[in-house]
Amino acid sequence: MKTGLSMPEYPGQAALNELKRLRALPSDEARKEHLKKLPEEGWVAYLAARRYHDALRRNMLIEQPELIPDKLERVRALVRLGYGTPHYETEAVVEKILES
Repeated sequence: MKTGLSMPEYPGQAALNELKRLRALPSDEARKEHLKKLPEEGWVAYLAARRYHDALRRNMLIEQPELIPDKLERVRALVRLGYGTPHYETEAVVEKILES
C-alpha cells in the first residue's frame, strides 16, 4: 500500500528543467543571484517546480524509508521536504524586496 502524500499540481517539464539547472549552479550564492533576477512568472514557475520536486522526494522517502535508515535523520528530512524553504530562496526574496 502506498503511503505517500498528495502531490501538488504538475508544474510542467520546462519549470522542472529550470529547477534542475538552478540546482546545478555551483553555489548557494549563485542560486540566490539567479533567483533574484527572475521575473514574477519565473518565480511562480520556480516555486511550483520546487514544491513538486520536494513532494516527489518526500513521497519516495515515505515509501522507501530504507533510503535514510536513521529514523531521526529521516524525520528531519521529511520535515524539511514538507515545510522547509532553501535559505538561498529566502535570501533572494528578502534582498529583492530591500533593493526595490
